[in-house]
Amino acid sequence: MGMDHITEKEFAYSLLPKELNNAEYNKRLNESRIIEAPDLEVTRGDAARILHLFVKNVLGIKDIEDITPAEVLRDLYDCRVCVNHIAQVYLRGLMQGVKIPEVGKDFEIFDSKGLLSRQEATEIADKVRQLWAEREK
Repeated sequence: MGMDHITEKEFAYSLLPKELNNAEYNKRLNESRIIEAPDLEVTRGDAARILHLFVKNVLGIKDIEDITPAEVLRDLYDCRVCVNHIAQVYLRGLMQGVKIPEVGKDFEIFDSKGLLSRQEATEIADKVRQLWAEREK
């Protein structure tokens, strides 16, 4: 495994505030069934799934109903199963698209098959901590 990449389990564990003990977090993760391949490097698509299900099932935040603004991502519909996961995390600003330079105008993709870097995972976890804090208010 590359030093710059993160596993599904590591990514999922990074989303919860450090104050919650491992037993409670394990219970929440097991109940939500968001980790499918714990020891594999997490792709951006799998990260979107984990993140979306975490926000929805663990934090209890409802989905955004109108996902059409996410259609700026040229590859949004490449995976029919992934569409809502990607749209939800993109529209909430939890994950960004990838800008692709093109003559005259750039375009944006999600790059769901690309691997999630540790840096991006850290940035996502920081945003999720903000959601936790807002939820606790």
